[in-house]
Amino acid sequence: NIADMISERIYSETGIHMMITIGICYIPLGSRDLQAPLSYAIQAADNLKDIRKNAIQVYDEKLLQNLKERHEREKLLESVEINDEYFTTFYQAKVDIRSEQVVGAEALIRFKDPTSDGMIRSPYFFVPYYEEVGRITEIDFFVLECVCKLQQSRIRDGKRVVPISCNFSRLHFTNDGFPDKFSEVLEKYDVPKNLIEVEITETLVVDEMQAQTAKRTIDELHRRGIRLSIDDFGSGYSSLGVFETIPASVIKLDRSFLLNNENHNRQVKIMSNIVRLARDLDAQIVCEGVESEKDIELMQEIGANIAQGYRYSKPVSSWEFEQRLGS
Repeated sequence: NIADMISERIYSETGIHMMITIGICYIPLGSRDLQAPLSYAIQAADNLKDIRKNAIQVYDEKLLQNLKERHEREKLLESVEINDEYFTTFYQAKVDIRSEQVVGAEALIRFKDPTSDGMIRSPYFFVPYYEEVGRITEIDFFVLECVCKLQQSRIRDGKRVVPISCNFSRLHFTNDGFPDKFSEVLEKYDVPKNLIEVEITETLVVDEMQAQTAKRTIDELHRRGIRLSIDDFGSGYSSLGVFETIPASVIKLDRSFLLNNENHNRQVKIMSNIVRLARDLDAQIVCEGVESEKDIELMQEIGANIAQGYRYSKPVSSWEFEQRLGS
């Protein structure tokens, strides 16, 4: 109630929506120490910094354990180098539902935890920390180098290759030097531009503060003939303006499109027209999160042919992906 009252008062006075986070620490009866409970309450509130609503966190044993685990994880991640001793790249295939042939893939980073016998950890384990300390760009270029090495090896051996997409943090798109650095890696491994895609989330161009720099970077990548992929299209308040802003070769429909069953006929009409628009712009449509035969049926209904999801393949090691891709 206090948080809501404060938010309402701020809004009535300023017109600004401000979220309130509250940390609570219970003081033992008879204790005269206020400094420690205050510090713990602040830690509890800090734990809510990424939550986009009014929220309360009590400092208790469970939170204490979570904070300890987070501290240990951060110490570990700070101590390791971003190289193939500690990190590896997995690949999730993109499949043509008509032939069930692999026609592409998305590269995904994983952490080999040295404190747990090399257990493979998902990005949730390490990406937030590297984003916080500003090293996420190093992670992105590590993945790009891994993908280029894979493509170079297969080309050299005369094996079949398909385009592979790599995710890049929005930080790259506020840096005018990104296109040069990206091109240098491709030239280093002599990988054709059409075999690497740069994935861009549709929210990238929404931030007005950074829109001009991002647009300049995107336009330069396009001018150099580098394939661009719009990721998560439809996950938020999608605008057809994104088609104009980002000259993409690939549009990835978010799984939320597949799950929207409120009005099937209306959904099919909307998605069918998005597919047609993409086709008119010479862009490929990829449906993400395809898990069931029902998803496949919907894809067929709207005229989309490329699927990415557990129905065809989970993210797998480079060795497993190469086995699937064949020679």
